[in-house]
Amino acid sequence: MNSEITLKTYNIFKRQLPEEIFKFIKKECNEHQKLEELKSGLSGTGVPKHYFLEKSKDLLQPFIFKLAKEYDLKNNYLRDNIKVLTNDAPWFLDKPWVNIQKPNQFIPIHNHDGIFSYVIWISIPYDVEKECVPPSKHASCFQFFYPSITGSFQAHTIRVSKADEGTILLFPSLLLHCVYPFYTVKEPRLSVSGNVLLKV
Repeated sequence: MNSEITLKTYNIFKRQLPEEIFKFIKKECNEHQKLEELKSGLSGTGVPKHYFLEKSKDLLQPFIFKLAKEYDLKNNYLRDNIKVLTNDAPWFLDKPWVNIQKPNQFIPIHNHDGIFSYVIWISIPYDVEKECVPPSKHASCFQFFYPSITGSFQAHTIRVSKADEGTILLFPSLLLHCVYPFYTVKEPRLSVSGNVLLKV
């Protein structure tokens, strides 16, 4: 009998933030000059500056936890991947940060700490149709990387546009990703990132 075998992989959740949460976070992001700067292993020339969000964590946490639990139930992600603990450990949300990405800046390939990570697009100043044209077909894009069954790397590209403002992606923290530069406008692109971790 002819058949096919489907190999297991994990999804990326894409959801719209509730309007009241989005407005609150956007307001704090727009006041980033008052916030503490985050220095990380990615900080350096050509990379956006990052600032800790002080007020948005408490508002975000219930929404993020609900989304992460939905992800875990659907994918059995923790059961299949977290095998170092002998007892259940509570989750906690680290302090989110805003990325202030100016034209020509990029975020290199990296992953995060924790079990789940997220990105929220706050402000997209450009027209994606003017950015993603040859030879710069990846300009302004967000890209995930993952190994195929043969060991080669595959990429999933997201053409981030104004329609994505207020959208959140939730994904496993170990999933590699990067953000490409944009070129056609002077205004910065604002996004928020953060992680769900285990408290042990």
